[in-house]
Amino acid sequence: MSVIAIDLGTSFLKGAVVDLDACELRHVTREEFPKPRAGLPSLQSEYDADEVVEVVSALISKLIGAEPKPEALVLCTQMHGLVLTTSAGEPRSPFYAWRDQRVLSPHPAGSGSYLDELAQRLDGIDLARLGTNLRPGYPLSFLFWLAERGELGGHREGTVPASLPAFVLSRLSGTEPILHDTCAAAHALYDLSEKDWYGDLIDSLDFGGLRWPRVTSQIEKVADIEIDGVTLPAIVGVGDHQCALAGSLLTRDDVSVNVSTGSQVSTLTDGLELGECLTRPFFDGDLLNTQVHIPSGRALDLLMSLFTEVPRGLGVEVEGAWDYVARAVSERSSDTVDPRVDLSFFQCVTGDRGELADLHESNLDVGSIFRGAFRGMAANYRRYAQTLTANPSWKRIVFSGGIAQRFGGLRELVEAEFGLPSRVSPSSEDTLVGLLVIGRVATRRSASVAEAMEFVRGRPVGLVG
Repeated sequence: MSVIAIDLGTSFLKGAVVDLDACELRHVTREEFPKPRAGLPSLQSEYDADEVVEVVSALISKLIGAEPKPEALVLCTQMHGLVLTTSAGEPRSPFYAWRDQRVLSPHPAGSGSYLDELAQRLDGIDLARLGTNLRPGYPLSFLFWLAERGELGGHREGTVPASLPAFVLSRLSGTEPILHDTCAAAHALYDLSEKDWYGDLIDSLDFGGLRWPRVTSQIEKVADIEIDGVTLPAIVGVGDHQCALAGSLLTRDDVSVNVSTGSQVSTLTDGLELGECLTRPFFDGDLLNTQVHIPSGRALDLLMSLFTEVPRGLGVEVEGAWDYVARAVSERSSDTVDPRVDLSFFQCVTGDRGELADLHESNLDVGSIFRGAFRGMAANYRRYAQTLTANPSWKRIVFSGGIAQRFGGLRELVEAEFGLPSRVSPSSEDTLVGLLVIGRVATRRSASVAEAMEFVRGRPVGLVG
């Protein structure tokens, strides 16, 4: 039997029919996310909330056509972002997306940006208990901006600050939003030590009257939704980062290196270790220590754009460029001194200024420069992995993300940097495999996420149709 699985991203939605016993991902489908609202200031990123619901509903309908009797709906999503709703799921705001940077605009008090003012207001609050730092794109930031401008409105009484999956399921079912703790913690308003909304922080800001939703750490049904005459038990939506790591079958013996558009290094812990890294709820009571925004795919794309600018400018179509890079990197002699490449070409954890250095006649070529970039990435992964725990006991690296799976030369450099062997996630569809794991728990085939991961570990994951 199968479940319908939805990965609700903000670039596109990915859905599949997931066979929980055969470990097969069937009818994998991608749909574009709705376009952002036009005419907004450059720092703002908003979407019509009901348009998101319509796209999700249409995707579910398409997958029901392929699997008329699904057991449940499971979904994950990007964790940051906010929709203000009624207790019945009706939107009272647009969807404020994680890309939104409005709190960087000047505060009218003249004290800097809204984010600067927020930091001053929270002086004396133990922010370490959030497991995160103050950043644009978090619900805390949106709520502060709205409150300071008087835009939470007179109807704030009973208004629910909901995550995107909680809103979608609530809207489709007419029930009150419920958050999984993997999403609640991304609000930057959730106290990891108390496992509840951070009352002291909320009381220190002008958020009175908001109705804070119930938070669960369990994989549980939160609603029934009806689409095309099919009643579908809907399981609480989880964070896509945690879901992808469940899909990589992460254990406490592993350090995760995810290499996609951005990169993260992560490790599991069963105790709260607040420090330099971010801490997020995982599953089965575990926590996830992680470092994010390490430059990788986006920065590599900029390098590729530089190397292909001339032919593109002359109207010559460039095909197979990344395959050429993979070959060129693998063919470079290990005796060659690589250039030093810092991929911090945009604001990220390593800074906002990149560099190509130590270039000379014998290494001024594509293979050497990209291998230098891979070497720099490997050093960054090791550097930030050291902040994850005071007592690392890793036995291997787990690679996930399309870039890690594509470039064996990168994996070899990371292995050498850590001095550890590695394995690769069982599928390039990390989040869908994670939803397979979630689905087994939701349907009580497995008693825990760890047990479900162990079931998947012993079987090949198939892509069908």
